Amino acid sequence: MDDSGQVVPSADGGVSSLPPEIWRVVAEQILGQNTLRALVQVCRLFRDIFRPFLHRKFSIDLGRHEPTAWEQKTLPVCLRYAKDFEVIINEFRDSERQSGAYYNIDLNDGYAAFVTRALKAMPNLHSLRWLNSSLGEDYDSCLILSNAELLATAKSCPNLQHLFIQFTNVFLDDPVNALKCNTSLKGFKTLASLELFQFYGKEPELIDNMANILRDCPGLKRLGLGLAREFDCDQIPEILVATGDCDFLEKLCLKYGTSSSPLALETLRLGHGMFVYKPKSPSTGNYLSKLVKFWDIKTLHIYNGLVHETDDWDFEPVPMQVQWNFFTECASLCQLSVTRLDKKLRRWLNTSGKSVQELLITEHYSMYDNALGNFDILELPQLSMLFTREMTISEHPNTRGWRGINSDTREQIYVDKYRITTLDRIPDNIANLTRLGLCIELENQWVRFSSHLPQLRHLTYLRMDSKSHRSGRYPATSTSLWPGVVKPKEIAKRYIQLMRSECPSLQYVQVKNWAWQITSPMPGVPAREAHVELRELEWEERMGIELFALASFAPQSGLPGPDNYYEELSEEEELRMDRRLAELERRFAAGDHFMTDLIEAVQ
Repeated sequence: MDDSGQVVPSADGGVSSLPPEIWRVVAEQILGQNTLRALVQVCRLFRDIFRPFLHRKFSIDLGRHEPTAWEQKTLPVCLRYAKDFEVIINEFRDSERQSGAYYNIDLNDGYAAFVTRALKAMPNLHSLRWLNSSLGEDYDSCLILSNAELLATAKSCPNLQHLFIQFTNVFLDDPVNALKCNTSLKGFKTLASLELFQFYGKEPELIDNMANILRDCPGLKRLGLGLAREFDCDQIPEILVATGDCDFLEKLCLKYGTSSSPLALETLRLGHGMFVYKPKSPSTGNYLSKLVKFWDIKTLHIYNGLVHETDDWDFEPVPMQVQWNFFTECASLCQLSVTRLDKKLRRWLNTSGKSVQELLITEHYSMYDNALGNFDILELPQLSMLFTREMTISEHPNTRGWRGINSDTREQIYVDKYRITTLDRIPDNIANLTRLGLCIELENQWVRFSSHLPQLRHLTYLRMDSKSHRSGRYPATSTSLWPGVVKPKEIAKRYIQLMRSECPSLQYVQVKNWAWQITSPMPGVPAREAHVELRELEWEERMGIELFALASFAPQSGLPGPDNYYEELSEEEELRMDRRLAELERRFAAGDHFMTDLIEAVQ
């Protein structure tokens, strides 16, 4: 290192003689924390180069300690390297949760003071993420982000470009106290990315608040918005209540457009409460055009789930009437994420949405959902990424099967619905797939699924999950095709090796809680199952792969978002959970619907 503090090349040759700029490019590609830790310990040169990348993200869960404990902590010196700061507020300690800190509203200023102190120690901060998932009484913890000094410090961060705020509880159950799910946004300037989810407030004030920050950030490239809304939680999935005017988005666009030019967004994400409905007045036209330049949009995420349009929830929910014609000018659209593939959307995709290459469907379908028929006649010849979800339901023996086309012979076939996957429904759209995420029951669907592998000549990333509402471990022992291989993780590895022997392009595979890179043979080189070698990915590496990072449910106001970190259960814990779930199912089947003791034990 020279007198200016810059790392300089060594004169002794070898890897240390490479310019530091080359090593920094290498470091940008390394996501695994264990790998970076190992590199930091190699030599002084590597320590100075790789340490900033090891500490580029700083994440804290405020609920782990009370403010007095946080105040006593010495802030780590490495905060000067932090570019991403994530503040998480999970559940506080109570009579049911025996870990973490007890909470009351008087502690808010103490928590805010610690976050403020941390912000001041991060001169290179680029991204601030605030995630409050606490379901505490009265939403009081949401007020931490209204602390004046904390807000002023955040707004004064000179390099801040990305702001993400998500308040607690997507399901609005207390409109009075939910008014705390808001904060003053005016003063954040020159942001490139802004995402605000589960906000709530008096409509005129909330619209002014959002319009002001949009005006102050004319260079925005990414915008995500979502409100806390009322839901019918007795349904699976939950049904959004869309009564009243449902014109918040229209009013926001018109308010913003009175004095500002449309934003050149590349990503637009519209979650709960952002209804893309017909304008209240026909003369208004496409109000979204006042907010955004459509031809710049490459990524579009929209919540379009089923809704209740009346206060009588006994009526069947209806599809959300999204005005897809508003997006006809999105000629550069590459990725589209929606809740459901309904008839109106399918027609729009088959006509005006041909540019879409990446399609994400976040609702967990049942195999008997009639809306699945829209996949059968979907026409997306450039489709390179597909992500779908399904739920487990009981088989209906008298239900009609699925009638489709054999992709090889073009002959009509008739198959039980519980045996097919999404690939069967879109045989003419899979040739260019490079990334695929789906839910599959190996017991019933493996044969049909594996028959498509030879046709997936470009598939690089594959994600396989169990269907939601399925109990027990995955893959189940009963699905093992190999004598003596009974542990789920080992079964998953064997399936990956088998799939790679059928699909030579495959390089990365995630099976529920585990993910691997196929290290040998090289991509495209055929190999027998026994010759396929795997390397398990670290958590950070998984989160760096978009397909693997997605949470199974849509956590950001009904839009897709990254999964939360979780510790892998031990073999003993998994077996104990299996026994408890089996007992739960046995007692429920026997008519015991008052199993409070057992349910609490499972939780």
